[in-house]
Amino acid sequence: MLDKVKKTISDNDMISAEDRILVALSGGCDSVCLCLALKTLGFEFSVAHLNHSIREEALSDQQFCENFAKKIGVDIYVKKVDVPALAKKYGIGLELAGRNARYEFFDELCNKKGFTKIAVAHNLDDNAETVLLNLVRGTGIKGLCGIPKVRDKVIRPLIDVARQEIEEFVNEYSQSFVVDKTNFSEEYSRNKIRGSIIPKLLQINPKALENISKASEILTHDDFYLDCEAEKFVILNNGCACIKKEEFKQLDYSIKARTLLKLYTYAAGTSKDFEKKHIDYIIENFDKTNGAIIQLCFGVVCRSEYDKIIFEKSSEETSYSYILPLNGEVYIEEAGVKFTSAIVPKDEAKYIDNAQFFDLSCIDKEIVIRSRKQGDKIIPFGKNNEVKVKDILIKDKIPLNKRKNLPIIECGEILWIFGVRRSDLYKITDKTDKVLALKGEVLC
Repeated sequence: MLDKVKKTISDNDMISAEDRILVALSGGCDSVCLCLALKTLGFEFSVAHLNHSIREEALSDQQFCENFAKKIGVDIYVKKVDVPALAKKYGIGLELAGRNARYEFFDELCNKKGFTKIAVAHNLDDNAETVLLNLVRGTGIKGLCGIPKVRDKVIRPLIDVARQEIEEFVNEYSQSFVVDKTNFSEEYSRNKIRGSIIPKLLQINPKALENISKASEILTHDDFYLDCEAEKFVILNNGCACIKKEEFKQLDYSIKARTLLKLYTYAAGTSKDFEKKHIDYIIENFDKTNGAIIQLCFGVVCRSEYDKIIFEKSSEETSYSYILPLNGEVYIEEAGVKFTSAIVPKDEAKYIDNAQFFDLSCIDKEIVIRSRKQGDKIIPFGKNNEVKVKDILIKDKIPLNKRKNLPIIECGEILWIFGVRRSDLYKITDKTDKVLALKGEVLC
């Protein structure tokens, strides 16, 4: 068994000479085995035990871990958390609440004590159970990849070792361990697979667990390759994630699905709650319309915009109105733009990006910077007739996210749609003496 653990650590570059290792110790057979194996192989480490406050035996489990750590000569960090209360507070299951509490504790120790690796005791059986559980619940390649051997700073040195080998190894050391009775209750789906399905698979083929592990490893490599291919088509811009429609049309379904998942994940900050039904709906409808395609979880909206499919956090348009003093400035928080005005001689009116110049003699009202209103009209530069602002934005293909909170500058009448079009009003002529310079600076 030790040779397997040593090979797993070496093949996956789990531990370097500079690493400080923290082992998650529950007191169960697997975590006790992990500690004994690492100790025997000569690794230095500390252990961490979280008292979940779930089982009646929680305190005795904690005391066992403290005594075991003392016996093998390692430091132990202990924390007590009311996991049932957390589960109730956040409306989640005990298992998830416990997992969240454990990793929060481990991360806290890494930050405070300088640990660089967290070793957990998942084994070959755990991986097979996970693959089968994901399969019967419905999954794609990612779910069939099983438990990763390494993820960020979490390492799993026992992942290639069967539970039977672990028990035999611990027995050789005549080392006791705690037993969680809930592991035998078939009230939980994983326990049904562990107690009923796995034994039958082993009857069919004694190497069933190893073969499931090999399959999940092959799929992990395939999954990584497909992810890299999908990443090539992802465009990130100003908090949005998008893909060009023409490229999207040419992709195989597999890459389309992965690309959409990546876009959603970038926008939402998580891949949670994005399902095949969402993927299929977007694929079917992305080229039918401009505008929102589907509202997703975590405030994310997927929309079709001219030549792109875009995922972004939805935001409501905000009504605002500010006065811009002459020779002054004002920051439009809703739009993230700072406007400045200055009175300058005509010969200093040099046209630059995000700036416009107007005949000062025509300015007889306050300069107001406001949000768009329904029915807004402007006389575009070089034209004689009014045009709806909405029509200009559509014609110029201004993205929907940029139309939200777009500043309108007016002096009785609209002078400037910021970043889009200025008015034909108050043009500089041969008779102009002084000029009002208006400039907008995008700050966010």
